[in-house]
Formats: sequence, C-alpha cells, structure tokens
Amino acid sequence: MQTGQVSEHSEVYSFGTVLLELLVNLPPAALAGANAEIIFPLLKAVQPAAPGAHARVIQKLDQRAEWPQRVADELADLALSCIDMTPDRRPSFANVVRDLRNIQHRSLGSQLRESSEHCHDVPSITCAAGGSEVSTADGEWHGLLHHCDTQRVDESDNDDDEGDTPRCNPWW
Repeated sequence: MQTGQVSEHSEVYSFGTVLLELLVNLPPAALAGANAEIIFPLLKAVQPAAPGAHARVIQKLDQRAEWPQRVADELADLALSCIDMTPDRRPSFANVVRDLRNIQHRSLGSQLRESSEHCHDVPSITCAAGGSEVSTADGEWHGLLHHCDTQRVDESDNDDDEGDTPRCNPWW
C-alpha cells in the first residue's frame, strides 16, 4: 500500500494478490536468510509489470489444483488487472464480482456439458421444485448455485422406483 490509505483500489489489489496465490501457490511475502529479510516470491515469479506476465502465471500454475485451462486463463487476466501498478486501471469490486460470476457461469456450462456424458459420476442429489435449491443426501438444504440436468435417473439406478428424479450438478 503505497499511499498508506485503504481504498477500493488497494483492496482490489489485495484480492488480486489472493487470486494469484490460489493460481500459483506461492506466498506474496516471506522472511528469508539470517537477517529475516522480506522477500516477495509471488511478485518475483509473476513479474506482473513486465511483458509476458500472463504466460508466467500459466506456466507456474499449481498443478495439484488441476485448474481448467479456460478458468486459469480468465482468473490470471483478472488477477493481473487487479494488481495493475496504476490504481485507476484496476477494476472496481463490482466489475471483479461480475467477472467472477461470468467465469463461474462459463465454467459451469462447460462442466455440465462434460458431465452429462458421465451422469453416473454425479453424486445423488435431488432438486427442489423450481430448481432454486438443492437437497443433499443428508437432507440439508443449500441455496447454492446449481443446475438440474434434464436427464432422468433410470429406474434401474433408483431404488424408489419413481425413475423421474432430476440429477443436479451443484457447483460450490
């Protein structure tokens, strides 16, 4: 925080740093050496102000996270825009939220297309009337983002013999 003042711009910068941490699994700062010198591994690895920052983020993705390529690309772009060195070029939080929702929506659509071919892999979850909530096997209601697949459970897969319970694919 160069100005010493908390603002939307500084908070967006902090959020962008968190996104980068999630993507590459490096700490933003650490103590090193006998003198406990402060180092900045995340900024050193990404070098956000230098050309090619996006490629460096993608190259250093945390492989254990198994980020879908499109999601990683979009989150990297968002994170880099959030940590722009010129505060006025950073997005507002409203725009950050909009972008995250768009990324989520596109990712969810992609996951649903892929999972519809493997419907048996989706955990047993039933949709509430109108598809606005999800009831999990433990009976708890969750008002989370989800999608009710149009495919129906085959009677041979369903012990209640109703055969018409929609499969849901919650994304949380």
